[in-house]
Amino acid sequence: PLLMATASLEACNLEDIAGLRENLGLLSKEEYDLARKLVLAGQSALFAGWARPGESDAEKHEFFQQVRALEDNYPGGICQYASNARALLQSAARGENPLEGWTPAVPLAGFNLDVGSAEFFEFESLGLQHVADCCFVIPAGGLGERLGYNGVKFALPADLTSECCVLGVYAAYLRAFEGLAAAQGKPRPLPLVIMASTDTFAGINGLLAKHSCFGLKSEQVHVLMQEKVAALSDSDASFAMETPYKICTKPHGHGDVHYLLHSHGLAERWLAEGRRWVLFFQDTNTLYLMTFLASLGVSAKHSLHVNSVTMPRRGREAVGAIAQLRHHDGRSIVVNVEYNQLEPLLHATGHPEGDVDGPDGYSPFPGNMNELVFSLPEYVAQLAATGGHVPEFINPKYVDTSRTAFKSPTRLECMMQDYPKGLPSSAQVGFTRYPPEFGYFPCKNDILTAARLS
Repeated sequence: PLLMATASLEACNLEDIAGLRENLGLLSKEEYDLARKLVLAGQSALFAGWARPGESDAEKHEFFQQVRALEDNYPGGICQYASNARALLQSAARGENPLEGWTPAVPLAGFNLDVGSAEFFEFESLGLQHVADCCFVIPAGGLGERLGYNGVKFALPADLTSECCVLGVYAAYLRAFEGLAAAQGKPRPLPLVIMASTDTFAGINGLLAKHSCFGLKSEQVHVLMQEKVAALSDSDASFAMETPYKICTKPHGHGDVHYLLHSHGLAERWLAEGRRWVLFFQDTNTLYLMTFLASLGVSAKHSLHVNSVTMPRRGREAVGAIAQLRHHDGRSIVVNVEYNQLEPLLHATGHPEGDVDGPDGYSPFPGNMNELVFSLPEYVAQLAATGGHVPEFINPKYVDTSRTAFKSPTRLECMMQDYPKGLPSSAQVGFTRYPPEFGYFPCKNDILTAARLS
């Protein structure tokens, strides 16, 4: 495929592209190569509205700066992005179900722990033996607009008593874990990676600076910038434009955290340092770390490559569910299924009752908390094989039933918890379930909206 792409690139004649042809003399070698990649990606129309040389030349160079960022921040670059988008858009236009061929079943590879039980303390003690080898990763690209709050969500108070902010609570847990590791003769800083967006990068760095990294060493904290991806204006994956010289971009989703850990070399570095585990969690649920050591103990005892931490959920509750998916070709995975996909999938595979509560008052499909414990050696190997790419989806809003025109530009998206979808069936993937009071309670809505949705 690389040789084919290279041959296509060499065969691409920019002299044939209206708007670009007249401006070729302005381009540097790098800009020329980026223009060829755009044409190869099916984006020749982007140049149709370009002015002649001598007009808007600065904007033309800024355009290529943006294209360079899009090229560098997607596995395989803009050609791969356009190819992936085109395939998914064509599938969506045909009305195809992305889970066609898969049959859901209640997952059996799970462990139910009651906090405070003898079993819980046993796993917690085992997790304590491994905590010195852990790394911590938090996607934090969103602001708190739905809360009526304009700052980064890390700055929200975690409780009304101490008024310590969320990031301060997370840092306090890491310092406590470091103290526990030191008491076992394993003193070492525990790495913390925060994936920020253009909306949150400055705010998060400002919060860390204001509070001196909340007692953590500055060198153990990494704030990585997540770039956006090109928005798409039609089913041919044409890039949408804000102006003749600026591509419209949108967030790609928190699944980018895997690409960033790979492209920055952090996961590989951690493995070389002898670290063994990575915890992924989100930015406004401070209950995660109360049960983390027990979850880590489960992963260690059962050699899990991926351990999704879950809670009970009601049938049809608007929370993603962990399910065992079996494909007719023999593949099988334990993975999150979004709640709006689970119900129709059950109906389509011989379960007319759908997602209903069992005798205990809860759905047999546990609720996803977006907390995952990964085994680092297998994770690094998977990143090397995929370049950090995780399965994507697209959700275009069509104008009408012809499914051709969009109400507004769309884009490819990816989710952190979809990482297991790319794993082989031999991967050891399980889950740990805790009681609902230790579940998923992030800050998402303002009080009035939350009351209406409750």
